[in-house]
Amino acid sequence: MAGDSSGWGWIVACHYPGNFRSVVLGQHPAICLAKSKEPDIFSGRWRQGLDAGKSEFAHPGRICLDASTSYSCACLPMYFPQDIGVESGFNGVPPRIHRVSPDARFIYIMRDPVARAFSSYWHEVRAGRETRAFEIAVRETTYFLRTSHYFGKIELFLEYFPLDYFLFLTFEDFIAALLDTARSCFRFLDLQDDVLIQQDRAQNKSFVYSGPWGFVNRLLAPIGGLNAAVRASKNLLPRRFLEWGAKRMTKGVPPVTNREYALLAAEFQECVVRLGELTGRDFSQWPCAQSR
Repeated sequence: MAGDSSGWGWIVACHYPGNFRSVVLGQHPAICLAKSKEPDIFSGRWRQGLDAGKSEFAHPGRICLDASTSYSCACLPMYFPQDIGVESGFNGVPPRIHRVSPDARFIYIMRDPVARAFSSYWHEVRAGRETRAFEIAVRETTYFLRTSHYFGKIELFLEYFPLDYFLFLTFEDFIAALLDTARSCFRFLDLQDDVLIQQDRAQNKSFVYSGPWGFVNRLLAPIGGLNAAVRASKNLLPRRFLEWGAKRMTKGVPPVTNREYALLAAEFQECVVRLGELTGRDFSQWPCAQSR
């Protein structure tokens, strides 16, 4: 991947699986991970200036990997009338990236859009920012639908970057063949692809806070919820105590119901068809692509 006048070579990984960034791509010696999991340099931290962004990378001379999911959260007024005229800190990311690194490359890893919307909803519940029932939330806000509208997001970037600057992968690729998927990423970036990669498929399990802890979590939402409190206490409390507390404070995320899936499947059918035509990928493994 070529650099530019700023000296940065840039990868933006969108909708990546949680451990793909650090456990896999970050092991390549030519790639430098941001210090933060999601630095949001071109979204929430844009006004802080590029010096703040550069400070995220210990080796800016390498290819810098920015895996901020906020870059795929912009409003889509062309698909969602509710977004017309809405100003958001998520808007305007593609031209900012182009201004800084016009040769940036994009690794776009996608999963079933309905499953992703459902997962995103529970992430917001866990953070204490969402209290509405799922069906009400997706009706009253476009956030959960538009962040899974991959075709619309890619369109925004294609106004500034050519299609061959993108590598389109699916979550199923990652699950079925982690190392092969990593090597395809390295080849896409014109990097040596026979680098020794240590595999670690451990992933964080999805959960929500149960009973009164859900209420406490919502009260603490302005400071990051209970998640922030737990992170702050990790170095202060014994691991066994934290594990004991986690079992009593949390419960697993309920599976998406047939009704909930059907509610969103119709929303994404046309999007998935157009996505396949654009990328040349077959998405028939996604149930929402089969219900036409």
